[in-house]
Amino acid sequence: MLGILNSQRVLSSVQNEKFSIATKGYVVQTERRSGKTVELSKSALSKMRRIVGKMLGIHVDSILLPDSTCIISIPKRNFRSGRRHSEFIPLNGGPSGSHFEFQMIGDDRIQVTYYLVGGVRYVAGICIYIKDPYQKGIYYNENVIKKLLNQPDYWSTFELEDESMNIVRRRSNFENVVITKSRYGDVKHSVFNGEKKKFISTDILPLSVYITNPDKEDLKSDARNLKIRICRNGKLEFIKERNEYKYHAKWNRKEEKIDLFQCDYCNEREEAPPPSYQSILRNSIKKPV
Repeated sequence: MLGILNSQRVLSSVQNEKFSIATKGYVVQTERRSGKTVELSKSALSKMRRIVGKMLGIHVDSILLPDSTCIISIPKRNFRSGRRHSEFIPLNGGPSGSHFEFQMIGDDRIQVTYYLVGGVRYVAGICIYIKDPYQKGIYYNENVIKKLLNQPDYWSTFELEDESMNIVRRRSNFENVVITKSRYGDVKHSVFNGEKKKFISTDILPLSVYITNPDKEDLKSDARNLKIRICRNGKLEFIKERNEYKYHAKWNRKEEKIDLFQCDYCNEREEAPPPSYQSILRNSIKKPV
């Protein structure tokens, strides 16, 4: 393990939060080609723009990663870059006894900062060193960088969230969607595939496209469809019709839902059905003489 290298170069964020860089001046290097003087290829920087953009899911151009870049500092999740290279700081601090270790790999072109907590070593971030923009791209192994940045993340107890699962309904097609959130804050939307008999991931859409409490919406719909009838038991009852069968509907205060009960009286076939509640009200109103 190696300590932090001495350097006066200060890192800057370059208008993004996913990586930082340090820059320095360089001498333009040229060669004669077909009778003309041309600048040498900057293959290492071109390769690093592609790798960094791919790993971080952003577009990296010559503005974010200029030709004068000499250090690229990439923090892992839950860390941020410090003011100097190879310095990575836990977002919410760390427990007592935790410490850092450093390792140079790739012919001193990549430096890894490890964070040790409770005997477990996490990658806190990596620094990539570019002597000048004319370095060969072959010196920077994409698989090594990918392997380091894909190591398990460090999570402090402050960053862990409560796990949750909610069932919502799309307003457009009334399809049920299961939204889950892990303790690490990862959100996933899933729908049930009837043919495969399993849940499959779907696009994560804003909550505004969903009915977030479908049970209450169903309850409102059920309440609107209830009818008031006089049962043959002589009582006024709320009636719910389902599949040509009539049920008595009663409000369950404890569970806040409508319970349905079968009624043999209401489902008997009669030549003359009992009068409706509305007709009784009309006949009970006395007309002026």
